[in-house]
Amino acid sequence: MMGKARFVMVLFAAGALLAGTLAVAQPGGGGRGRGGGMRGGMMMGTVTEVDVANSIIKADAFGQQVNLYPVQATVLTKRIPLDIKDLKVGDNVDASGLPVKILAGQLTADRGPQPPNQGQPGGPGGPGPGFRQFGGGTNASVRGTVSALEPLTIKATIRSQDGTESTTEVDVQLADGAAVTQLVAAEWNEVTAGATFRATAQMNENQQLVLQTLVLGEQLPPMGGGR
Repeated sequence: MMGKARFVMVLFAAGALLAGTLAVAQPGGGGRGRGGGMRGGMMMGTVTEVDVANSIIKADAFGQQVNLYPVQATVLTKRIPLDIKDLKVGDNVDASGLPVKILAGQLTADRGPQPPNQGQPGGPGGPGPGFRQFGGGTNASVRGTVSALEPLTIKATIRSQDGTESTTEVDVQLADGAAVTQLVAAEWNEVTAGATFRATAQMNENQQLVLQTLVLGEQLPPMGGGR
């Protein structure tokens, strides 16, 4: 019988971004900085130092030392446990795992506002809705809306290359031992040395990696992102 531990993620926009340890800047930030060897995009890693005076988060991301610059538009969240019973019909979700129905080792419920130009389930940087197979057909993922709980069913819109759309429903069976978590608003004083994270950032004209999203408490993949 399947266990009750499952993986759920909920995104809420950070509240008062000026509160906490870091004084975040307007987009575009101050003088010239150095982003390190990365040019932006998605990254995971570990915070190594918080430079409060200059509002810089120094981090080891994918084994590279980077400087990250928070701004008022940065969406700051953290991962904490969630009871799976909180999942509701109508939630936007992301599930991935084995393509037997989908035997999901991961399920993401996204209930909060999105970063600018996101507007799709799956959290910061996630792709749009649909059903996909990858890894030579050994894994699959679906992003859409919960249409039923027993059995858990996700309704997804699939867009073809010619731009036409169709709708499909995918049954999701949750695997034993998957974790149940959610994303909620975090405070800047929680950004401390040793914190693991997932982030999206964009290089600005001053060669600074400006944070678009920052998720604290992420589990890093083996041999990736941390020290």
